[in-house]
Amino acid sequence: MTCECSDQYCEDQKQRSEICRPQVMRSMNEPIVPCRVAQWICAADALCSTALDYYNRYCKAMFHGKKCTPRCHNSINILRRQEKAAKLTTCKCDGLEDYDCYAIQRNMDKLCFHKHSRHHNKTHVLKNEEEVPTVLLSSGDKLVTSWAVLFSIILALVT
Repeated sequence: MTCECSDQYCEDQKQRSEICRPQVMRSMNEPIVPCRVAQWICAADALCSTALDYYNRYCKAMFHGKKCTPRCHNSINILRRQEKAAKLTTCKCDGLEDYDCYAIQRNMDKLCFHKHSRHHNKTHVLKNEEEVPTVLLSSGDKLVTSWAVLFSIILALVT
């Protein structure tokens, strides 16, 4: 890392992010990455992050398995046009997400693109359709970890 910190908080964050650097650097070159990593790559870019925010805002009904609204479909199309979102279209759920990645991918395929689920042979089974979360990004304690990894991704992109 080449940045210079002016306070202890920055130094602490810099130190914490170094732990993730090797994984982030390997992931940048991988054709398929876990969806949480693909989100961090997108979130490190201002335009992609904004498109991801709109996606999270306008696709809540789709997350719940109800419908893909025109606004949701439009936000997906805008997100897919972002260079740093490319890995989101090929990412794989690894079960470590803090949202139901499989259900969201299945709902998007079914409701927005009218495709048969790409996860039809996945053993993951929802207990109740109402348990599908409404957000994709982490919150609370997990956000600290996400920011440390996001910080590593940003540094990897600029160095």
